[in-house]
Amino acid sequence: MGAIFLIDDNEAYCQQIQKTLALRDFELQYETDPHKALEMALTHPWEVILLDIVFNVDIEGLEILEKIKKAKPDLPVIMVSATSTLQTAIDAVQKGAFDYLEKPINVERMTVTIKHALNQKRLAELNRNLFNEFFRSFATGTLSHSVQQILDLMSNLNEPLERILLFGEKGTGKELLAKLLHFNSERRYGRFVPFYCDAQRPEQERRLFGDATEGYNRISSESLIAQADKGTLFIGEISNLSPKGQQRLARFVHENYYIPSSGKESPNLNIRLIASTSKDLAAMVQNGNFSDELFNLLNTFTFRLPPLRERPEDILLLAEHFLSEMNAQYNNTRPGFTEDGIKALKAYDWPGNISELKTVIWILSFFNRSSEIDGQQVESTFQFYRFMKNLRQGKKQDELSDDLKALYELFEEAQMQSY
Repeated sequence: MGAIFLIDDNEAYCQQIQKTLALRDFELQYETDPHKALEMALTHPWEVILLDIVFNVDIEGLEILEKIKKAKPDLPVIMVSATSTLQTAIDAVQKGAFDYLEKPINVERMTVTIKHALNQKRLAELNRNLFNEFFRSFATGTLSHSVQQILDLMSNLNEPLERILLFGEKGTGKELLAKLLHFNSERRYGRFVPFYCDAQRPEQERRLFGDATEGYNRISSESLIAQADKGTLFIGEISNLSPKGQQRLARFVHENYYIPSSGKESPNLNIRLIASTSKDLAAMVQNGNFSDELFNLLNTFTFRLPPLRERPEDILLLAEHFLSEMNAQYNNTRPGFTEDGIKALKAYDWPGNISELKTVIWILSFFNRSSEIDGQQVESTFQFYRFMKNLRQGKKQDELSDDLKALYELFEEAQMQSY
């Protein structure tokens, strides 16, 4: 397992922890001089650091924590102390501590916490390594000026700014923006937890808040809110949240305090809340259809993500990205689009935005495995896409050409084989 570094001025205690963790296949090194330990923490590739809070010298554990997190924001630091208080724990978490353990150490809890820290670190690293070219395109400024302007502003957000509201039509990539902010912040080792509000299924809100039987002011440890601790909670189409859910979320956002089902006091949940909507929340507030309290709490930092038709320069970039994804999935060698294929893509107004574009490219990739994609193929795919969409919505169908009928039969056969 990964190398763990313990910083504590009690050498006998350090040796005891070293032996205990060795029995559990952890490699642990320690240093009792906090000044020397800080230098070692900054210059060695540790996987996890265990850090005492109180030292009998001119530096404290929280100061060391701040210096480590400033230099290595991705390194999980677990705080340890025999003189714990609720405020100390809150301060540690707010300064970036992964977790907080009390002395005398519960060995099993320490082991679980270390494993959790290692897993979160490695999962986050894996997620970053798997970041596709779409996210990288955001960062390199190859998307439209309007989208890049949003990203530049978001990248300059201070970590304490924890509430963001995203506006935009359906399919414009609001969740993708939220993920980008999450994975490019110190929260990348925490979870990104998405939840979409469904006006037709308000009972789904139990997943957000947990078991309603635990009390109005309590958030269950099984809730999505609790799972997002130290990470990001993304609530999609928040305008569909029920009035009761709006009231409960407003109370949580306002108080930001967590009382688990056990009733024992715990530190505040450390969550970045990003909400999105395709509707005019201000108008809904005026009409009495949305909580003014929740709106005011969320409306601290807002962004509008423009629809794809307002950023035509993004269409080819996104289309090529999705095509490369499909090529990899189907082991294709297709070179790309012809000039008239590009022209056809840019001439379409994309009412379904990025979601529709990805679906169209998927269909194109499915039916065309080798040659360049030309304008006729793009136009035929638009017709096929409209046919499939109307079919699923129970609308009257346009007559398909013989070629498209054959494609439809092939498509349906492939769909059946995928189940």
